[in-house]
Amino acid sequence: MAAHAVNATQTIVVEGFDWGPAVTATVIDFGAAVEARTLDARAFRVRDRRQNCVDDPAAADGIGIVEHERTVVDAFPSDAHGRRLAGDSRYVTLALFVGVDDGGCKVWRDSASMNFWSEPYELEVELGAEARLAFADGSPIDVLEVATDDLIAKRYAPVMDAFATGTFTASDGRALAFAAHSPAADGARHPLVVWLHGAGGGGTDVSMAVFDTKCTALVEEPFQTALGGAHVLIPQCDGFWLEYEGMGADDPLGNPGLPSVWKRAVLELIDAHIAAHADIDPDRVLVGGCSNGGFLTLDLAFERSGFFAAAFPICEAYRDADITDGMLASIRELPLWFVYTRADVVVDPRLNEDPTLHRLEKAGATDLHASIFDDARIVHGPSAGHVFPDGHEAWVYFFNDQCADAHGTRMWDWLAQARRR
Repeated sequence: MAAHAVNATQTIVVEGFDWGPAVTATVIDFGAAVEARTLDARAFRVRDRRQNCVDDPAAADGIGIVEHERTVVDAFPSDAHGRRLAGDSRYVTLALFVGVDDGGCKVWRDSASMNFWSEPYELEVELGAEARLAFADGSPIDVLEVATDDLIAKRYAPVMDAFATGTFTASDGRALAFAAHSPAADGARHPLVVWLHGAGGGGTDVSMAVFDTKCTALVEEPFQTALGGAHVLIPQCDGFWLEYEGMGADDPLGNPGLPSVWKRAVLELIDAHIAAHADIDPDRVLVGGCSNGGFLTLDLAFERSGFFAAAFPICEAYRDADITDGMLASIRELPLWFVYTRADVVVDPRLNEDPTLHRLEKAGATDLHASIFDDARIVHGPSAGHVFPDGHEAWVYFFNDQCADAHGTRMWDWLAQARRR
């Protein structure tokens, strides 16, 4: 008897985690309804092929192609976006186990000091020995061929449905991409949270600025509930916020205390965004960011200390030696919350946050807080407890609502109460 072969297509589903974006499922389009009762996770074998770090001195940026067996934890009928259905469907979703070593789909390139989506990214799907799949009309599915082309380009990321994306060109000609979220209209005014990505979130695909540091959490229920509904604005530059006029090529991530060349564009984008949304409360504009985004957080605060309701620099890269007493005096009354780890080998807290906090305390800062952790580690899920070797990823504590000060004040609650003075 001839085998019944099926050619299918697939759409991978990408979600955000403490360590970045990961492929959590794939939605297979069989072209005709599959009988729901024949679906079983054990019927499928899945293997990914993607870029990752390899122990090969000849590999550019230390990046090569690796293959990894994925564990299928569920198989069910769904719609085209992977939402479960009760009956037969042409779409079958395979839910995959995800952990720090399972499902990654981005890669850091030292030569560019940025993260990129893995190219290639392939997900090979085949039927296992226990498969007994059939179409709703009873015809069996003996052999399954699932296309693997352009999976990253055609990916579905559910959280991106919560964002509008666009571009903004400032008066100096600099262009920014941005992702923006608006809460449901309820007749009230809401705060605006401006998040500034780190080096890894730069580039030309704004979704990387959203996924790189799990700022997907900003539009999810816990954070939105804590702030009573918040607008979120995530600008993206195609370089580094640390860039300054006259910067040489020898130190692309250094900055001797000079204004970011992106500062005007970001401030103009914020102004334009507020003007375009009548339900943004201009007295509740909150700005934060990590690493080189933490640098720009302070740079914007020095420029407009009376504009923001609060600033929250995380593992910030503004060297204390480059901050003058006058600059610190300008933010003495701005509510500030620093987040960082003692283990950070990327941004040394002894040269950045520690002395800056000490000077702010000496200057009489009126609303100063800090959450200082011993290391950076994954907070939730099957990889909870995994320690990041660079100790830099302090943002995981902010996005997981783990930050509180010595008096028990929680950071999200503090942000919710912040008002321009």
